[in-house]
Amino acid sequence: MINSIQHKRLWGILCLALVLVALLGVIPSHSVSAASPGMPSARWIVPKNPKAVVVVIHGGSWWGNDPRLVDAMVPWAQTFSNRANAVTMNIDYDPGVNSLPQVIQSYDLAKSKFPNLPICVAGGSAGGNLAMLLATHRRPNCVISEAGPTDISTTDASVKNSAAFLLGEANFRAWSPLFVTGRINTPTLLVSATNDPYVPHTTQAVPYKKRYPAATLVTLTPGDQKGQFIHSQVGSQQLANARTREVNLVLNVAKQFRAAQRK
Repeated sequence: MINSIQHKRLWGILCLALVLVALLGVIPSHSVSAASPGMPSARWIVPKNPKAVVVVIHGGSWWGNDPRLVDAMVPWAQTFSNRANAVTMNIDYDPGVNSLPQVIQSYDLAKSKFPNLPICVAGGSAGGNLAMLLATHRRPNCVISEAGPTDISTTDASVKNSAAFLLGEANFRAWSPLFVTGRINTPTLLVSATNDPYVPHTTQAVPYKKRYPAATLVTLTPGDQKGQFIHSQVGSQQLANARTREVNLVLNVAKQFRAAQRK
């Protein structure tokens, strides 16, 4: 998960990179279909007799190639492994426009390794955005997005600035799942906080739910502010309940998958 302090640090890195771009005259590619370099690193957890696979995608404003971002997702990956008996593939990716092609590549690898298991994708912040976008190119058995931007143009200025640098402002719509819901046909669970300063609940999760009614929206409020969510503190019991719903979604998908195989 990426908290507000980590978000500020990552934005500092991006600002430094932007300065280097100006000094060196290097212009980043803004093509959504940019070719993907080699497969990025991933951390696997493989329990005995797994019921499903969950590809876990880190956030960080579409920044990647950073083991710390992968490490931050380990507790979430362990939750799926421990409570849903799922294989987890906790992936990294290259920054910017190469992120989505590599997420797709990682999903394909997971599917090839475990062809007889259902595969879900789960991401936080930019990782949630990538999880939803993956579902426009592949058909995972479920998607879980925690605070994932659905419309980049209405996110906080810091998120938009990062997206403009790494994805290209002209590509905001193409990288906004809100505008491609017609290509998504999979159970989707959105978890969103009303006090999220970077990915506002009212301009992101709520419009997405309206445009894609099949999605399930779980709304978190500040509550006791003891639950560390992606970008804000929320009610601890609310967050625990949301995680249980995520685990149950994976378990339900696994149950349906096994039933379909027996037919």
